[in-house]
Amino acid sequence: MTTFSFSSAARRFCVSVFLLLLAHAASAQWGNFSIDTLEIPTILQRHTNLESLEIDDSGFLHAVWTSERTGPTGGKWILYNTTRPNGQWQPTPDTVNTSQQIAFTPVLAVLPESGVPVVAFEANSELISALLSGGEWSHQTTAAEPIFLCCPTIDVDDGGMVHLAWIGEEPFVDLYHIAYMRVIWGADPQLLLGTNLGMFGLGADPKLAVSPEGIAHITYRGGGYEDYHIEHACNSAPGDTNWTIEGLFTPNQEDLSSDIALDGYDIHVAIGGDNGWGMPGHVYYMQKPGGGTWSPPEFVTGRMSAVNPTMALDGNGTPHMLVMATSGNLYTGFVHYFVRQASDNWLGYALIGEDHFNPCLRIGPDGYGHAVMNTGGNTSIYGVLHLRSETPLANVPQISISPDTLRFGFVQVGSDSTLLLTIANTGTAPLAIDTAFCSFGFSAQFVHFPFQIQPGEQVQPGITFFPGMPREYNGVCEIRHNGPGGVTLAPLHGTGVIGQAPGPFSRLLPADSSHDPWYEFPSVQFVWSNSIDPDGTPVTYALQVWSPDYAEYNEVFVTADTSQLVEIPVPVLDEIFTFYWRVHATDGHWITEAENGTGVFFLDIAHADIEPETIAREYGLTAYPNPFNPVTTIAASLPRATEVRLAIYDVQGRRIRVLRDEPMTAGTHRISFDGSALPTGVYFARLEAANIVRTEKLLLLK
Repeated sequence: MTTFSFSSAARRFCVSVFLLLLAHAASAQWGNFSIDTLEIPTILQRHTNLESLEIDDSGFLHAVWTSERTGPTGGKWILYNTTRPNGQWQPTPDTVNTSQQIAFTPVLAVLPESGVPVVAFEANSELISALLSGGEWSHQTTAAEPIFLCCPTIDVDDGGMVHLAWIGEEPFVDLYHIAYMRVIWGADPQLLLGTNLGMFGLGADPKLAVSPEGIAHITYRGGGYEDYHIEHACNSAPGDTNWTIEGLFTPNQEDLSSDIALDGYDIHVAIGGDNGWGMPGHVYYMQKPGGGTWSPPEFVTGRMSAVNPTMALDGNGTPHMLVMATSGNLYTGFVHYFVRQASDNWLGYALIGEDHFNPCLRIGPDGYGHAVMNTGGNTSIYGVLHLRSETPLANVPQISISPDTLRFGFVQVGSDSTLLLTIANTGTAPLAIDTAFCSFGFSAQFVHFPFQIQPGEQVQPGITFFPGMPREYNGVCEIRHNGPGGVTLAPLHGTGVIGQAPGPFSRLLPADSSHDPWYEFPSVQFVWSNSIDPDGTPVTYALQVWSPDYAEYNEVFVTADTSQLVEIPVPVLDEIFTFYWRVHATDGHWITEAENGTGVFFLDIAHADIEPETIAREYGLTAYPNPFNPVTTIAASLPRATEVRLAIYDVQGRRIRVLRDEPMTAGTHRISFDGSALPTGVYFARLEAANIVRTEKLLLLK
C-alpha cells in the first residue's frame, strides 16, 4: 500500500479539458487530495462498487473489493482492509471468502460503536454474510436460490442489526422481485411481491438505507424495458412485512441506477439515467423530509454526460456525489464530484481521470471526503485506490473541554461543591449537545437538552460534587454531541471527607500598622492565637509574609507552634517598607484563615545603605505558598557555598523530582516547583548540604 499527494502528474488529466470547472470555488474543497494504493495495479482484475467503503463511529476506514482468482474455479477473492486501529491502512488486506466460495459482489457495513465489519457477498448461488471477530471471518448462509439470485445491498441500524436486500425470484412464476431480511438466526427473507422488476430484472441494482430504529428504505430500477424508472420501497416498522412502494420520476426517458441516504427521517435519493441508448447520461437528486412529500427532481450534472451516482451526506445533511462520466455508452474513466449548495444549486468539477471507475463516496465525522475506486477500465491495469480530500468537504463542529480535569478537592460528606465546566465549539458548524451524564457522586447542571453551541461560542454548565462516603471519587461527565467521535468524556475528581475545619483564631503580633516591630534586629516575631480542630486532628499553621515594596521578599513558614521568628533581609535602600502577613490553619484537609485576615506593618531601616548585607546564618528550607496549587517557590538558605541537592519526595518516600544537584553560593536561593502533573496530597522538599539535612512539608491542593 502506497500513499502520495495528488497534485501534479496525476492531475494533468483534468486540467486542459476541465479548466473552467476546476477554477470554480467548489474545487477548493477536495484540494490536492492524497491517494493510497490499496492494491498495486496488475493485469488481474480488481473492482470496487457503490458499497465498497464505510467509516465507523471512531473515524476509521473500512474497504472491500474483488480481486480476480487465477485457475479453473473462476470467481473472485473478496479482499478487506482497514485503517483501524492506528489510522493507517494495513500492509496486507484480509481475504474474506474461503477457497471453496466462488464469490462476487461484496458489500460492506460496520457495526456502530464497535466498528466491527460485516461483508455480504454472492458465493455458489448463495448469499453469505461474513463478520470479522477476533481476527477471523465467520460465515453465515443468509439466503439461497431461488429467493436469492444476485446483487446484495447492506446497511446497519443504530442497534447493530444488519439489514440486507437483493434480487430474488418468485418460485414457479419466473418473476424477479426485491427481497429483504434482517440478519437474525432463524429469520426468513421477505420477497416484496409488489416490486415487479420486469424480464431483465437482474439489472435492478437495489440500494438499501436503514433508519436509526431499523425501518428499511430500498431504491431499485423498476418497470420494464424502455420504461425503466426508480422505485422506493419502505416498511412501516422495523421487520414489518407491510411495504409502501412508490415511483420516483425524473425528466430522463429511463432511469437505470440510484443511491439512497438517510439523515434521520429525511430521505435523499440520487438517480442516474438517459434518454435512450447512446444518449448522454443525466443525474438527478430528490429528497423527502420526514413526514413530507418528495421534492421535484434537481438536475445535478448539467451539460456533462454522467451516470452511476454514489452519494454521501455530511454532518449537516448536505448531499455530495461522485459520478462516472460517459461518452455515448462508454465510461470515459473520469470521476466527477458534485455538491449541493445552500441555494439548492449543484456545483461540480472533474475530480480524477482517465482510468478510474466504480467510485464509492463517504464523508467522515471530521468532514473530510473519502472515496475508493478501481483503475483498469481503459488500460487493463487494475488497482484499488483510496482518495482523501485535503480539506473538509463540509463545515463541522468541534468540541473542546476545559479544564482537562475538574478537580473539587476535599468536600465534606453530606455537603456539595460546584465548579464550572467550559464547553466550547472550536469548529465551523453548530455543535449540538444531545445529552450529558455524570458518574456517581457528580451531577451536571444543564438548562435543557438538546441545545446548540454556535462556532466560536461556549457554555459553562455547573458540575456538582456531592460525596456520600469518605473516599476518593474519580468520574466523568459523558457528553454526547454531533461532533467528531460523538462522545466526549470530561474527567472529574474529588475526595469526600468527614470532619470539620480547624476552629477560629486570630493574628496577635505584630500589631496592625505598627512601625519597626523588631524582636531582635533584623527579625520580627509573629504570634497568633491557637486554633482547635473539632475532630481532635493536629493543626499546623502556614505563615505568609510579603512586601509589595521589596519585590524579592515573599516567604511562607509552616509550623505547629503559634509563633514564628522571621528574619527580614535588610534591603539596599534606606526607606520605609510595607509588609503584609497572614496565617492559615490546616488539619490536612480543611483550611481556616485567621479571623482578622491580612495584617500590615512597616519597617524603617535607618542607614541601611552602610549596613553590611545580611546573609543566611544557618541552613533553612521554606516554601510559599504552602498549601499551593500548582506552583510554589522553595527558598533554600545557605550560610556558605557548598554542594547542594534539593529534591521532592512523596509520603511513601519515593523521589518525585530533583530540583537542584550542583554547587551553590551562600545566600537564599528560590526555586520554583510546579506540581501540575501530580495529584493532590502531601509531599516533602528535602535539602542536603554539607552533611546537613532540612525537610519541608508541602501540601498540594487542587
